[in-house]
Amino acid sequence: MKRRIFYGSIVIIFIILIIYSVILLKRGIVLTEDHPLVQQLYEMSHLSGDTLILNELYQEKGFTNQYILAVSMKKHLEIKKEETISKEELEKSIHAIFGNISFTHENFYLHTNNVCGYTYNKDKKIYEPLTDCNEEPNQSYEQKIVAVHKIGNKIIIQEKVLFLVQDEEIYVYTSSNKEKLLAKVKKEQYNKEDYIDKGTTYESIFTSINKNYIFTDIHVITE
Repeated sequence: MKRRIFYGSIVIIFIILIIYSVILLKRGIVLTEDHPLVQQLYEMSHLSGDTLILNELYQEKGFTNQYILAVSMKKHLEIKKEETISKEELEKSIHAIFGNISFTHENFYLHTNNVCGYTYNKDKKIYEPLTDCNEEPNQSYEQKIVAVHKIGNKIIIQEKVLFLVQDEEIYVYTSSNKEKLLAKVKKEQYNKEDYIDKGTTYESIFTSINKNYIFTDIHVITE
């Protein structure tokens, strides 16, 4: 009798382990926002808090060319500060962040190092500082990581995003297209946590290639 109970217990435990393994395969391993790798990947994809750059990131159709160039330039300048940058140097940063991705060399905005962007000199094949900028001082984004999973060689980060326009009051939108207004509140009454759960959900995917994670996709999750 005891032997039957013992073997029966083993079978039940085995079944539970199988079910748990299936759940892990489907949902992945849950990571925390504070995990060093998660922080590293999030900072890599959000190198600039500039609204103009985040406008390029928070689209529904993946990366824009402007975003690829701007984020890669910011990464390059953190390692090596130069007034002009060759296209080959920028391409190294692009491949380090995005892997084998298609892009074209062009002018782009990036408010950093006392410049507001870079122009591409086709003849010299270098990027030169741009001094004439368009700024959006009254616009900003709010973000909050809500879930992180590791599935196979991928790490998936989900975040909620709000778009704010500040005038005499703060206008809280779900995205920069301003199609859905969540609230209009006085500045002193605004609290991110009151609205962030109603923001747009973006899912960023990072894929491990040769033991290095690259940023491979971002898209909106429709709820």
